Amino acid sequence: MVKISIIVPAYNVEKYICRCLDSIIAQTYEDIETIIVDDGSDDSTSSICDEYCHKYHQMYCVHKKNEGLGFARNTGLEVSTGDFVTFLDGDDYIANTHIENMVKCLQTHQADTCFAGHTKIYKDKTVEFPHVCRGKVYSYPNVLTEILPRMCGSKPDGSDYIEMSVCMVLLSNKIIKENNLRFHSEREFISEDLIFDTDYYPHAQKVCVCDDVGYFYCDNEDSLTTSYKRERFEMQKRMTNEIIKRTDKLGILGKCKDRID
Repeated sequence: MVKISIIVPAYNVEKYICRCLDSIIAQTYEDIETIIVDDGSDDSTSSICDEYCHKYHQMYCVHKKNEGLGFARNTGLEVSTGDFVTFLDGDDYIANTHIENMVKCLQTHQADTCFAGHTKIYKDKTVEFPHVCRGKVYSYPNVLTEILPRMCGSKPDGSDYIEMSVCMVLLSNKIIKENNLRFHSEREFISEDLIFDTDYYPHAQKVCVCDDVGYFYCDNEDSLTTSYKRERFEMQKRMTNEIIKRTDKLGILGKCKDRID
């Protein structure tokens, strides 16, 4: 049985963190370590996390000063011991078979990475988003030519997009540790997940995609992704230029340019 590390960055999510951690405890897959990274919360998030870690021996909490989501994830990576890593935001949660379904797909195809879809939770509705490539398997170098371009953006008609998020995916901890992969700060690049993707996927040898939609992505009004940023446009330009540079270096800019635009 392979060991899974679930890294949970948590910052001022006292309203949601119990739901998140309870969903991990309820997983049907057994060999899981949960690393909660309290990113300098100033509400009751910190004490709630400590209570869970005291009660459940496979849950650990690291308290650190506030530096943002990307650096909180790095803290989790530094102490993770699993064969595979996934990320779960503290204000989201997962279905009880989410990890088991991804591990089964991973092992069936002997892959080093596994994607899943997700379910979006709105105030008034719930919408499932199965992965656009579900059921498919990609080997290197098709990982670069078929996966990364779809992460850079949809087709001009809005279709055929792969979520760039490092949630909803099992990543090889061997690839991460051997190549010393880390996240940039979202204060530097607005989509730090995509920057990480361009570092990770050139090393992936086989990627499989399962039909699970058990990651529940919640449309919370006070979440990081929905908050207003005055400097958003300048940050987006910086991000776009960086992705153009990175995909050009990987030799796939031609497949990515229309999607980036």
